[in-house]
This record gives sequence, structure tokens and C-alpha cells, in this order.
Amino acid sequence: HWVKWDFGSGKVIDEMKYYQGDSTSHGVWQLEGSNDDSAWTSVGSTFTLGGSATQTITAPSGNTTSYRYYRISGVSGSSSSGPWIYEMEFKIS
Repeated sequence: HWVKWDFGSGKVIDEMKYYQGDSTSHGVWQLEGSNDDSAWTSVGSTFTLGGSATQTITAPSGNTTSYRYYRISGVSGSSSSGPWIYEMEFKIS
């Protein structure tokens, strides 16, 4: 499973902030980037999604590559349909 964003043009993302309704965990995820929406490259290390209502994800902190498309892909563990997912913010450098 994955969630994808199209930024319209290349952006360098080096941090994300995730907001949900409670502290449920959703397993381990990986941020990936692509410029053609076909070939995907891992960006930074894997991270556990959730575990708190507000989470700052610093796994892509060393990213210096610009991508038009970004997605987070589930790597392991299970996700939950329980909490409301409110928002994902992206720090674009």
C-alpha cells in the first residue's frame, strides 16, 4: 500500500509532519521519489508512521534530489483504519 503526491514540478523534500487523531501506529514506511511516476527511488531511511497524534518525520533529512512525485510505501507491519488522518505537511528546501 502507498500514498502518492504530485507536486507538479521537482521539489526537494527533507522533512515531513504527519497529523492523525490518536497515537495508533501504522507500521514501517519508506519515502520514495520519482520524476516519471514509474521508476521510484528510496529517499532517506525507513520510519514508523504514527505512534503519536503529531509526528515529525526526519528520515529524508539528507535528501538533495528534486522529484516531482513522492510517495510513502508500507514496508512492514500493519496499518490501522482507526484514527482519522488529518494532514501531511512537507518541508521543501
